[in-house]
Amino acid sequence: MADKPYYALVASLPRLEYFERAKYVPITREQLLSRLQSLHPDHLRQLQLASDLVRWQKQPRERTTGNIAGQYAEAMKIITHPDLREFVEYRMGQRTVVVGLRMRYRGESPMADRPWGVGRWTRRVARHWDDTDFGMSGVFGWIDDARDLIDARDAVGLERLQIEVVWRRLSALEALQPFSFVSVFAFVFKWDCVKRWLSYDADVAKENFQELATEVIRDHQQLFA
Repeated sequence: MADKPYYALVASLPRLEYFERAKYVPITREQLLSRLQSLHPDHLRQLQLASDLVRWQKQPRERTTGNIAGQYAEAMKIITHPDLREFVEYRMGQRTVVVGLRMRYRGESPMADRPWGVGRWTRRVARHWDDTDFGMSGVFGWIDDARDLIDARDAVGLERLQIEVVWRRLSALEALQPFSFVSVFAFVFKWDCVKRWLSYDADVAKENFQELATEVIRDHQQLFA
């Protein structure tokens, strides 16, 4: 379907402070979901599928990377909006790259017998495993910074970097298409960034960095947390 303007919906959404400056989330999840009901049903469905894949959240331990890979494949049959589709692909690639960096930090290699990453860049990362940037710095310009943060065991800095990259990408998208579906989904994922940062316990993250760094497949939350 062609994009349609969402003037009333976008105007009804509160201003979001930059995630590092935010003191609170200015709208509850329930309130946000209620306002999203004014989206075209097709847009709403695509946004729900995308959100289930890429928002910052803890996944049940019984949900494997293979399960997520299957969910991704099915969702991408339905997520046809080009900007939303590109964003989902980017986020899944971001997570896969970070998993790869953590695996390499631990001395692991890509696993051929079961999924370890999700998305279009997984094979490319595996092919360039011995390159410091996986041959992906042209796509993910922050890889060197992420690698340095992992080497320094700076879990807080790594979390900040990942959220900052997502925030900048969403800001660029919504600046080009105000009052559009892009503006709406950019708000939803920025809202998720703020919520994630405000709930992030930096002290616990520092204490648990080694656990995070060594999780690969057994606890797939390093990819989908």
